[in-house]
Amino acid sequence: MISPAARRVLAPAVVVITSLALYAPGLGWGLPALVSWSQDSIADVRTLGAVADWPQDWKGRYPPLHYWLLYAAYQPSLQYWQAQGEPFPDPGTSGDAAIPAQARKTAVLILIARVVSVVMAVMAVLGVYATCIQLTDDRLAASGSALAFLIGADFTYFAHLDNVDAPSICWFAWSAYFYVRLLREHSLSNALLLALFAALAVATKDALAGLYPGMALVLLAWRFGHLRGRASYELPRPTPGYAEVPEVRPAPRIAAAAFRAAAQVHWVAGVALFAGVCLFVNGALHNPSAYWARLQYWIDPPPGSLHARQIRYPAHLDLLWATVRYAASAVGWPMLAALGAACLHALWRNTRMALATLVPAATYYVVVIERIDFVYSRFLFAPLALGCILVGIAASELWRRHRVPRLLATLVLLGVLLPSIAYAAAVDAEIIRDCRYAAEQWFVENVPRSASVGAFSADYEPRVRPHYLPRLHELGYPTYPVVMAHDWFARQQPEYLVLSSATYEDFDAEQTACMGALLSGALGYTAVADFHGAYLNGQSWLSIAGLGTPPIGKISPTIIVLRREPQP
Repeated sequence: MISPAARRVLAPAVVVITSLALYAPGLGWGLPALVSWSQDSIADVRTLGAVADWPQDWKGRYPPLHYWLLYAAYQPSLQYWQAQGEPFPDPGTSGDAAIPAQARKTAVLILIARVVSVVMAVMAVLGVYATCIQLTDDRLAASGSALAFLIGADFTYFAHLDNVDAPSICWFAWSAYFYVRLLREHSLSNALLLALFAALAVATKDALAGLYPGMALVLLAWRFGHLRGRASYELPRPTPGYAEVPEVRPAPRIAAAAFRAAAQVHWVAGVALFAGVCLFVNGALHNPSAYWARLQYWIDPPPGSLHARQIRYPAHLDLLWATVRYAASAVGWPMLAALGAACLHALWRNTRMALATLVPAATYYVVVIERIDFVYSRFLFAPLALGCILVGIAASELWRRHRVPRLLATLVLLGVLLPSIAYAAAVDAEIIRDCRYAAEQWFVENVPRSASVGAFSADYEPRVRPHYLPRLHELGYPTYPVVMAHDWFARQQPEYLVLSSATYEDFDAEQTACMGALLSGALGYTAVADFHGAYLNGQSWLSIAGLGTPPIGKISPTIIVLRREPQP
């Protein structure tokens, strides 16, 4: 017989083990390397260089908090190399750092960043579990919520990466936990802890700020209802299922009650702490103009910037449909359908609980997604985490309903879970067997080290930054960037060319026409090898849950190798 104490520990332990089973495999993806294969990586010299400029001149693409965390995690390795007389190159001399001999040290820093991401991804899942426990007092519902979130295919992918997405969701998930605690118990400590974790989330990724106006609205509405004379301020606990909403007794001075709800010392202290942490971490107290300039990049991006080049959806319905498709890419169609059904179920069974969960997601969509007019699946992790809480609650009630045959309930739950788990497993399989490994092996076996290799880089810079290419630099091949233009090929013709779909899928019409001529042989080249993924994007039954959705990340981009034909 399992004791109550053991039961309380067992479910979180299973959540942690399951999370690690999905997130830990493939952490060495693309290593050792000079440049991480992760998209939006902030690891290695990017962290070292950015931290050196704080607070006066912050150049990081994201807020500083996670850079600081990685900088602290790097210190044992950096100090060890310093003691050995082999210090890591100064971040101001990144050109000198880009040599094959540095690949091993760079790989260590990238791997440390990925381990941090995995740990924080697991903590995010535990935060979802704890939030649902706080909301329902139901371990079965909490386990279902955590499972629904942790098997999301796109979150599985980003948990492997050395960027800010999984860490920011970790802070958000625990802010959601203290948000629910504050709904239950109006105390200064809960208000301050909510403010602190919210600030840590926003100081890791700015866009998460869009969630907290919704939380503030719900908190004020709950407190306002309490001051008007509700039977109870606390959120009702559904054990099992849902409890009824307490009745409201009429009160004559609504305006006065609203003012008292907003003027509580708890709110003032919480808002002050949130603002103070965010402004300090971002260096706004030291250099407000630089902080405002970085915000302006997102609000009104300059022409030609990465943000300005995104695919926009100015029509509201187009943006909404794109959001649905990216949400399906993140969790799979079966889980997205379950999430929609769970939201409707919650609105029907307990409107207060549903609104406490859905209003922050709604304000996030309005404040962030509608404002920037574009969306990617990683933008939706926080709203999906809130939705997964409702999925767990609905699933637990379905399992306990006596009127629903147990076999039918089992089939419904497995119909949602199994395709989603397979989809997440496909991500792991694609990472472990990324097609660039096969491309590298082909080069070693077929191309001499003395051959000149031209590569189409994802960045328009004087040197190749091979984020989405095989590790040719590290293998000792002299590699230089190629411009996809007819006049460039008229001047230069390296012996081999390497194309990556992560680059050529973004070509404009002129570049696409030149690529067509290149592949047809009109420019003197012949395609001699190509490599592509085997598990995602409809390549395997494992990814059937994400059929017809945008591709997940930049795993296994198609690699095409061309060889220059001998001149007659």
